[in-house]
Amino acid sequence: MIEELEFAEKRFSMEGQGPVQDIFVPLLAGVGDSYIEAIILYGSHLLGANPGKHSAYDLVIIVGEYRGFYEALYSAHMIHRFPLVMTIVNRFLPPNVIRLAPEGTDGPIAKCLVLDRCDFERSLRIGRARDHFMISRMMQKVQVVYSRSASIEEWVESNLKVARYGVLSWA
Repeated sequence: MIEELEFAEKRFSMEGQGPVQDIFVPLLAGVGDSYIEAIILYGSHLLGANPGKHSAYDLVIIVGEYRGFYEALYSAHMIHRFPLVMTIVNRFLPPNVIRLAPEGTDGPIAKCLVLDRCDFERSLRIGRARDHFMISRMMQKVQVVYSRSASIEEWVESNLKVARYGVLSWA
């Protein structure tokens, strides 16, 4: 399911480490901090693959629970679909995709894949994953840009290693 909403009334600094650390992480952590376990950056912006002006920052948001996370986003007017609908779809067909454009169409955009810990772990396990969608994205260079704790970051890194080793076993 794709959920998108622009909220041009919000303003954030573009100075510092760039839009991911200056805009998206603070925005998401400010709204859904009690639900967000980790945020992973991947894709053309991380790889420096000369992304275009309108190229989205690719993020994976790992949450502790879907419903609370979506309720927090809904309350902050960051999504317009009901949290229950988003939760149900995420349970049956993870990940959901949400689009963040806090500075409107002329500012940076983030495409966020939302999974809970169980779905993230399953999506990276050869033989348990429903498809190769997440595996194919997490095989490239990735960076954990936010984690609730050092143990969560270690858990993310461990899952990434298992997935990469699993892909090598295909050969």
